Amino acid sequence: MKKHGAFWMHLYPLLLFAIIVLSLLFLVMTGTGLYSAVVDSQTRNREARAALSYLAARVHAADAAGAVSVGEGPEGAALLLRENADGETYETRIYLYEGALREEYGTADAALDPQDSERIVDAKSFSVEQVRLGLLVVSTEYGSADIALRSGRGAGPDA
Repeated sequence: MKKHGAFWMHLYPLLLFAIIVLSLLFLVMTGTGLYSAVVDSQTRNREARAALSYLAARVHAADAAGAVSVGEGPEGAALLLRENADGETYETRIYLYEGALREEYGTADAALDPQDSERIVDAKSFSVEQVRLGLLVVSTEYGSADIALRSGRGAGPDA
């Protein structure tokens, strides 16, 4: 009986050590999972703010009477930003194409060419509408932004 008690007496510290090691391993694995989830959330938040801020900045940069309008892109609405230079009218078009928000720059009378456009951010949805004179609402899956036109008015839909 004494041998049986001595066996458990020697095994007890080893079991205690194993429980502590397993607990630490569990805590490290849980912490890693939580950290990964927080980083993913921060990345989504950063992308949302970056995409919407970029769109707002582009609208404000082009904001002049008749320069901002809503048109048709290859997969829905397109944001059209016009500017005049050297007697010619140029247009920046922002629209959804193949899972990404894209930007294209060219003359206003040129046809859309999504193959030559620049990717802004991955996006599943994009809509833009002029809800009233001087106010655009731009939406993506990241959220929406109300953009007030400082000129007080845009060119209107499909202008």
